Amino acid sequence: MSCGSIGKNVEINFGDILNEEDIDHTNGYGKTIKDFNEKLRINLQPLVAEIDAENGRKLKERFYIHQGWLKKVILCIPAIAGWALHALPYSIAQQYTWSKAGDSGHYDSILIALLFISYPFYLAVIASAAYYYFPGAWWLTVFLILPFCAWSYLQLKKQFSTF
Repeated sequence: MSCGSIGKNVEINFGDILNEEDIDHTNGYGKTIKDFNEKLRINLQPLVAEIDAENGRKLKERFYIHQGWLKKVILCIPAIAGWALHALPYSIAQQYTWSKAGDSGHYDSILIALLFISYPFYLAVIASAAYYYFPGAWWLTVFLILPFCAWSYLQLKKQFSTF
């Protein structure tokens, strides 16, 4: 199974804004759409980083995010907890998505959508268990602590599987 790593380092560039005045509307609907698509391609092409997936050095140069030692020390324990608390639901979502999307180009987006939809339910289950086992309003901290721990893990995770 080649499901990919947890989390991705991405760079998002939007380019310049295309205004209505930038598009020629006098040539009919089809040519207007073609003109828009061409202007969009010209605008976005220089913003796309085309790096061969096998070129690990160049990938690391472009996308590696250095984490300082202090951040690593501070987030170490929450990151371990984040991995432990989220490994099972993430693994289930990952395996389900892999069975449905496989090697399609939609794997990552389907996985993110599934996690985005299911995570509140996961938090509710954990909060319900905390409510049952801990007195007072401690169960409410689940809605802060679990996302923070998951975020901590993503900050410290191995960024590239080729290194």
